[in-house]
Amino acid sequence: YDAHVNTDLVTASVPDESHIWAAYNEIGERKAAVLFEMLHRVMGEEAWLTALRRYLVVYANRTATSSDFWDLLQLQVDRNGRLGKGLNITGIMKCWLGQPGYPLVTVTRNYEDRTAIVSQQRFFITPQFRNRWARSPCWWVPLSYTCPSCQHSEIISFSRWLTCPISKPSSKSNTVILGKLEAEPEDWILFNVQHTAPFRVNYDLRN
Repeated sequence: YDAHVNTDLVTASVPDESHIWAAYNEIGERKAAVLFEMLHRVMGEEAWLTALRRYLVVYANRTATSSDFWDLLQLQVDRNGRLGKGLNITGIMKCWLGQPGYPLVTVTRNYEDRTAIVSQQRFFITPQFRNRWARSPCWWVPLSYTCPSCQHSEIISFSRWLTCPISKPSSKSNTVILGKLEAEPEDWILFNVQHTAPFRVNYDLRN
């Protein structure tokens, strides 16, 4: 149901505690769990568990906001360097939690030079709704892939992302060119290994 035009956000502001249950929705609950698993995979087991334990200790007898949680995750990410420079947990989660839907990622390979153009747009289960959506949303999407010729069974470095700058989203945010793919021209290639993040993938016909 998250693929419909009238999907609710995961997060919602409420005036007081009496409105909390009115803002609850099952889609948001399930999507939040999937996004937590995405963070778990991206950060790695040790950093993820360390951040959770730290959060429980620091806020055992205090109230906390989502920003407090993201900050603790960011602290662990900065220490292990797994995400790389310029990647911010708050920014990543803001686009996933603060807008409805999820992306359709399109992979178009160049088989001669072993590159691929990867782009994103919001997925709608009813195609005609796309024309009614005035704004073009974007997401921070971790890119991972596997192929028969890959040296490892799966390539999950998360060194490349589809980006979504909060301040200045643009068409460039929705496209990235991946070079030096390990896939041979005759290989198939599969993105979003182990369903790391909640998005669909569409490939060129040859792939």
